[in-house]
Amino acid sequence: MKILYHIQYPEGFGDDRFIYDGLRRAFEDFGHTVRPLTERDDMETMFREFSPDIFIVALNAVNADIARIAPIMKQARGRGTKVFMRAGRVEPDLFPGRYDAFIALARKDMVADVYHADLLIPKPYFFDLVGRPCEVLPLAGEKRENVPIVPVEKYRCDIMYIGANLPKKRELFRRRLLPLLKRYDVKVFGGDWDMLDRYFLHPLAKIDRILNFGGIFARWRISRQVPVGEESLAYASAKIALNFHEQHKDSPSVFNLNARVFKIPAAGGFEICDFVPEVRDYFSEDEIPMPKTDEEFFKTVDYYLTHEAERKVMQERATARAQKEHTWHNRAQTMLGWYNEAKQP
Repeated sequence: MKILYHIQYPEGFGDDRFIYDGLRRAFEDFGHTVRPLTERDDMETMFREFSPDIFIVALNAVNADIARIAPIMKQARGRGTKVFMRAGRVEPDLFPGRYDAFIALARKDMVADVYHADLLIPKPYFFDLVGRPCEVLPLAGEKRENVPIVPVEKYRCDIMYIGANLPKKRELFRRRLLPLLKRYDVKVFGGDWDMLDRYFLHPLAKIDRILNFGGIFARWRISRQVPVGEESLAYASAKIALNFHEQHKDSPSVFNLNARVFKIPAAGGFEICDFVPEVRDYFSEDEIPMPKTDEEFFKTVDYYLTHEAERKVMQERATARAQKEHTWHNRAQTMLGWYNEAKQP
């Protein structure tokens, strides 16, 4: 089967690149052919020449051009292509000037066969908007034959955090992450944590993306942090790997589960996560601890650093669950199931 995957910048620094890499490897392991549709490519030409069975696309990547793209996808669907669109929250503030256009096209069945999101979208909300349900397809971790991975010296530490220094998380970092640097061996990797990356490499990567469709500076940024292919190794080498989520501005109790929820245990790492109730849909209290307050957070870190046996038992439970239920191979199987259902008359 042939799968066309819309990924604007395959060598970028964002989560879209890592989602693409994970699903691509999974589909290819299942014997399917995956081809990227990038900013360099013409969509109509790719549909005509590649003739995909499945087209995977994210709404936020095409919403600016949805009025032009929708008829192309509709035509491809008429030839048998099934379109899976990652939609999530569809609100006017997220799509200024294009919200009504997307809703109108979706209600005319001009856009996708299946809509999906990282988290559960209330059914009446999404269905009332577009007339179709929104399936849940969480993010995931890597499937591995040997877990846990043998730790390596360059990533050994008490505590690790891998993630960008995002403005919306900086207050949480100030309260929880930075104080740990004074007490433990802590390694922090990710974009915007040092001056070179924030004021030089990050702006140059954006310019490079506009002029050359990305690549050079994005690869440089990644190589200065944890190179692609070594993230699992890093998580497995730390005693504790931290996970922090970004809150929605208008809905502080609603979270999009990030990939770290699944990547850390899938790699054989021990995860301490901030309090995100949705995590309990996937991992239990005896697999991933989620302290609610700052005080509980520091106590939890102290406890599991000094109780290795308990930490190891929890890590093994979470890793077993992640490898069984929450890898990109699991997510690819879910999408293949959608394809078979969509083919039914």
